[in-house]
Amino acid sequence: MFFNTKRQSNIKTHNLAGGEAFTETPKLELLSVLLTSTLKDEFYRKADATVNRVKQLVAEIPDKSFSAKAAVYARNEVGMRSVTHLVAGEIAKSVKGQAWTAPFYRKLCRRPDDALEILACYTAQYGRPIPNALKKGLGQALAEFDAYQLAKYRRQGAELSLVDLVNLVHPPHSEPLAQLMKGSLAPAETWESALTQAGQKAESEDEAEANKAEAWEHLIKTRKLGYFALLRNLRNILSVVPHLMDDVLAMLTDGRLIKRSLVQQSTNECLIFLRKGTERHLHDLEIGGALDADFLSIIFQQLGIECPTISRLPGAGDFFRCTLARWQGGHGGTQNKEAKTGAKAFHHGSVGERGDWRQDVPAPGLLAGGGFRL
Repeated sequence: MFFNTKRQSNIKTHNLAGGEAFTETPKLELLSVLLTSTLKDEFYRKADATVNRVKQLVAEIPDKSFSAKAAVYARNEVGMRSVTHLVAGEIAKSVKGQAWTAPFYRKLCRRPDDALEILACYTAQYGRPIPNALKKGLGQALAEFDAYQLAKYRRQGAELSLVDLVNLVHPPHSEPLAQLMKGSLAPAETWESALTQAGQKAESEDEAEANKAEAWEHLIKTRKLGYFALLRNLRNILSVVPHLMDDVLAMLTDGRLIKRSLVQQSTNECLIFLRKGTERHLHDLEIGGALDADFLSIIFQQLGIECPTISRLPGAGDFFRCTLARWQGGHGGTQNKEAKTGAKAFHHGSVGERGDWRQDVPAPGLLAGGGFRL
């Protein structure tokens, strides 16, 4: 007989890959989906299955304000879009007569097209009438956008345009909205429209290239080029206007621009853009690994992660693999100083009780009901 018997496993279930896993509470599972899913087909789960699971989770969680807080956090701090629109649609269907619902819809709209997507999501599933709280929240959000934002996301030609939305929700008066409804809103000066106009004005191919170079220079000098647009067009920009390399680097490492764009929550995607632009195409411009180091330094500074050895690492891929992967998703499986420090960037503490979540994975303290207001 043995008194010191083998410890029983705490494993309760299996994950989608078939591996042993701990059972997640509905709140934890919803939070996990909100912070990771783009509602597209994944390796182990199709988009429709994810949509149905989100609906089930919102229905199962009695505290609907938790789902709302989690959605606002996912949209405004992590940059998640479609999945938060889905949660908003489910809350609009299930929650009536609560004072926090209209402010929730308003806070979920970082851009005018958020309001379009939320209403399109709701009406596609539940039709009309539109709940009054949803009308009020989306209307308040629309009234806060400026003329440039409304012009950029007016969505003419879509099934639900911005003009249609205004007619449906009747937002408070604002001068930009009045211009939108009158048709006098000036077109938004985006990089796509600037390049298109530059090509249309040219009478020869050489003149078109010169005009496009001038357009890129104007967008960069005036900083009217969005952060992700800059990343996506990095190779083209530095091939056409190489003399603007210092200006480009200044924008890429500008902490204010990084924070406003939420790019620090999409570091993996940014590294892909950077490495495609720097290593495969731009050796002749001598941008090399310096851009990786500068970019990563400022990214991790924004995240609150100390990284004194970044410039000595062999490459951004190695750095991402050994530090950021564990910080974002806990895939490294060990506790580490960078992961613990990175958690401070969320300003909400740990997710909840011990055992609810791996201790090296940061996430907002929503499960503990912590400090996030609608």
